[in-house]
Amino acid sequence: MSAADIASMQAQGVREIIVQRAPGVSAAEQAAIRAQAGVSYAGPGPLPNTELDRAPAGRLATAVRTLEGEAHVSYAEPDGEVHATSTPDDPYFSQQWALQNTGQSVLGYSGQAGDDIGASYVWPHSTGAGVTVAVVDTGVDSTAPDLQGQLVAGYDFVGGDTDTADQNGHGTHVSGIIAALQNNGIGVSGVAPGSHVMPLRVLDASGEGTDANVAAAFNYAGNAGVSIVNASLGGSAPSQAIEQAVAAHPNTLYVVAAGNNGADDDTTPFYPCDLPEANVICVGASDQNDDPASFSNYGAGSVDLFAPGVNVLSTWMADGSGDPQYYFASGTSMATPMVSGTLALMLGRNSSLSAAQLKSDLLGSVDDESQLSGLSVTGGELDAAAAVASAGGDAEYAAPGNTERPQVSGSPTAGDTLTVSSGGWSRAPSGYGYQWERCWGPICLPMVGATGASYTLGSGDVGASFYVNVTATNDTGSSQAMSSETNVVQTASGAPAPSGSNSGTGTPSGGPRPTSATTLRRAGLGLTHVALLGRRGSRGRVLAFTLSASARVQITLGKSIRLTLGGRRGTNHISLGSLLRGRALRHGRYRLTVRAGGRSVTISVMV
Repeated sequence: MSAADIASMQAQGVREIIVQRAPGVSAAEQAAIRAQAGVSYAGPGPLPNTELDRAPAGRLATAVRTLEGEAHVSYAEPDGEVHATSTPDDPYFSQQWALQNTGQSVLGYSGQAGDDIGASYVWPHSTGAGVTVAVVDTGVDSTAPDLQGQLVAGYDFVGGDTDTADQNGHGTHVSGIIAALQNNGIGVSGVAPGSHVMPLRVLDASGEGTDANVAAAFNYAGNAGVSIVNASLGGSAPSQAIEQAVAAHPNTLYVVAAGNNGADDDTTPFYPCDLPEANVICVGASDQNDDPASFSNYGAGSVDLFAPGVNVLSTWMADGSGDPQYYFASGTSMATPMVSGTLALMLGRNSSLSAAQLKSDLLGSVDDESQLSGLSVTGGELDAAAAVASAGGDAEYAAPGNTERPQVSGSPTAGDTLTVSSGGWSRAPSGYGYQWERCWGPICLPMVGATGASYTLGSGDVGASFYVNVTATNDTGSSQAMSSETNVVQTASGAPAPSGSNSGTGTPSGGPRPTSATTLRRAGLGLTHVALLGRRGSRGRVLAFTLSASARVQITLGKSIRLTLGGRRGTNHISLGSLLRGRALRHGRYRLTVRAGGRSVTISVMV
């Protein structure tokens, strides 16, 4: 275990140490070893000649080093935590960015890693088992392999019978988003793969229906005691019948779509989204970068939250030969079942929650996103990991998520102090770490010892600009976010930097120095055609990527190599040797990530 690993575990609050001692060490000698390391006995260890010792808060790394230096200690290592992992074996899961976004390309679009609902963190705790969601839609194709065993009896309000077969595809797609079977080696995974769907058909083969049938279906589900109803539909005219059905069942949550007209539902109402009843949850659609979808309706008073609704892969009707099909679709119709599935996960974790409590926990756990501010009641994005943890009264299941970029304040003048904010984070961080980076032109390097929230500028900083990499940590792990870039540091008199000045710690001698601030991010920046060119394993290989405009680019290779530079519009080429900067890496497979303007692309490479 590296020193960095131990330091990270110390930051997460780990204090216990597994110690293996040499055979025959007396009790007195064991006590002396503990006293020397400043630790206390916590209990017997897992193997012969081992024990658990406890270090004082914040002293884990020091205690481990001291124990490892003892002649009678074979090894000492932090007693780290392990967590169940839930990456399904469904063959198309890698395309389901909404459930697990790694920055993968889906239909030619790459998103920001982590901009998902965090479903994989939830499944070890809840799959929605025992929960039924009524899907008021076009029916369901009961032959879909991913929905076998996932359906309960429903009703066809169009035909007036119990045949709820889908003649359109929309209802099957929505149902798969909620409850598609997981780990069956076929197709996709649902948000709540342990839940069941009650199909209530109110839309015909063309996707059209009536208020009367929707009201009847809402009433049917409420009378059946269904806690969650998904209605990915709506229209511009209000219906007293639909509102009456909703109001009659306050213990049922009706999750509905905001609409796809790019309109403000506060001024141009869309129903049932705009119904005033407290048991309605209205959902807008967002994309792989947590940006609002261009087509999605919005409303600061009518739309409750946003959820993934762009390029969503799910089940579809079988083709003419009876073979199963899977389609990508976009719309608030796709975002709505993301929320319904999350509510099923919450109820599966805590079946005692009322409709009001479920809604409160759901909306109280969203990821606050600046780009969604003012577009919904919460101004946030669905976070299933936080919602289910909240419903169960549990510690967070996932590391913090960055919702607001850290900002550096203060005058960029030699002698003055710069201070960085921690930024905005979801999932209750318990602490923050800071690493300042000094930039000379396009090259930015971490500064040794500059690890606090503030940094006082010296004469050697004149002509440089700065970033700060902020790390937020909770009991589950940590996440990082880069601040905005400062302006170039000036002398107190505003004079230019002396030629060849090099009095600041870690400042490179000579070299180019910028004379003005560099723009970090551009709205709508395109990052495409990321590839590593050349013969596998050769240090002469070249990283190529294309930008739609000039921007600052961060490149990471594995866990230890990071380079920040200025990228130009068009195709850029960076040699692998430049990335490694003289460092040696073991031969093997590594993750290489290119980030620019809020876009991120990750590829797997062999070194």
